[in-house]
Amino acid sequence: SACYSFVHQCGNTPHRLWPRVRTELRWISALLPMFQSTISTGWSQDIFASDSSPYGYGICHRTVSDSTARVIGSQCERWRFRFEDAVDARKHAGKIVGAELEAGKLPDLHTVHDFSQKLDFNRRDFHEVPLEVLKPESWSVVWSHPWAHEDNILHTEALALVWAVEHALRSNRNLNKRLLFLCDNLLLALSASKGRGKSGHLLQPLRKICALSLACGSKVNVRWIPSEWNCTDRPSRAL
Repeated sequence: SACYSFVHQCGNTPHRLWPRVRTELRWISALLPMFQSTISTGWSQDIFASDSSPYGYGICHRTVSDSTARVIGSQCERWRFRFEDAVDARKHAGKIVGAELEAGKLPDLHTVHDFSQKLDFNRRDFHEVPLEVLKPESWSVVWSHPWAHEDNILHTEALALVWAVEHALRSNRNLNKRLLFLCDNLLLALSASKGRGKSGHLLQPLRKICALSLACGSKVNVRWIPSEWNCTDRPSRAL
C-alpha cells in the first residue's frame, strides 16, 4: 500500500523513496520465487459463502459440480463495469426474477419458484450467480459465532471471508484448486478479485488470503450476491 501511496503523491516528480516503500519492495523481492501459477488447475466442488453482522459472523458450504463452479467463478466481479446495466449490482440481480426494486428490497428466495436461470455465454452480458446455486436448503452452516468486540463492518466481512478460506484449505481436496466464495459486500468482492483495496480495513485480510493462496497453491475467486439471498445472513446473526 505504501508503494501505491508514493506513486499517487509523487507522480512523475523525482523523490527519495520512503522507508516504508523500501520495506515493501524488499518483501516483494523476497516473495518473487513463489510468484507462479499452474493455469491447468481445476475447480473444487466445494463452494463457500460468508457474511458478517454487528452481532457475529457465519460461514456456509455446499457442493456443486466442478463445471458449475468453473462457470460461476471464471467471471470476475470487475467485469460488471463493462456493462452499463450491471454497474448497479442489486438492480441487475433483480432482473433475474423480474423483481421490483423501487422499495429497495429483493424478494426472498423462498418466494421465487423459477430457479431455471441458465448461463448463456453466447449472450454478451454480465452474469450474476444463478439462483439455482443459492437455494437455502442446499447449504449447511459450518460456523456461526458472535463477535466478542465491536469493529468496522467492512473489516469483519473481510475477516469472515478469511476464515472461510482457512476452513476450505483444511481439506486436502481443496489444495492446488480454484476455490469459489460468495459474499454480499461488493467492495470486498471487488478488492479480493483485484488482490488489493484502498481501504485500510482490507489490508491485513487480503494479505492473509494472498499468503494462504501462495502456501497452498490454491486460487481464491470471490463473487457477489445480494444480502437477501445470502444463506449466511441468519448464521451471521447467531440465529
